[in-house]
Order: sequence, then structure tokens, then C-alpha cells
Amino acid sequence: MTDPTTLFKEARRFTRYSANLPCQIKSSQFEFKGTITNISCNGARVEGAEPVKLGAYVELTVSRLGDFVAKIRWRSDGKFGVEFVLNEQQRVDLENRIIDLLADEI
Repeated sequence: MTDPTTLFKEARRFTRYSANLPCQIKSSQFEFKGTITNISCNGARVEGAEPVKLGAYVELTVSRLGDFVAKIRWRSDGKFGVEFVLNEQQRVDLENRIIDLLADEI
């Protein structure tokens, strides 16, 4: 199946950054570790072996970025995409934190 993040790139409203960030994903039914492979202030692509349910809400914890409520938007072959549940000011704050975090990694 085609990775949905490769489709419609021109339609994205938010800048997406390549990343390699460990994270923790949990819900009332599971808890596991994953790796964020790209991130924006609107969402992220996560690699993790656990099956996740489309439309489910999870808590995503990312070291040095914080804890986020997120909705599962797509899944495919051990990867899935989440959309963060944030207001506009929280998105701006997250964008700045992402830029600072990734700048420290260079």
C-alpha cells in the first residue's frame, strides 16, 4: 500500500520535518514505543509495530517536545500517521519547539 504521506504533498498547510525521535504511544488498550520519522505542528508519522485503530485517540509522548493528544489518521505496514489535537497558538508553539529541537540535533 502506498504511504499516504507521499501523496498530495502540495496540499500540506504545515512544514513537515524529517526526524528520528523516540516516542511513547498509549491509549486505554495499549502502550508501546515508536519512532517519529517526520513531524509538523499538525501531526507526525510514527513507526511502531503495534496495530492501531483508525480514528482512535492516543497520547503521544515525545522527549523534549511534550505530551500530545492525537488522532490516528492512517496506518500501513508498521507505520501510522497522527493528527495532533491543538489550537492555533499551541501549533505555533509546537512549530517553534520542533525547529529548536531539530536545530540542536544538527
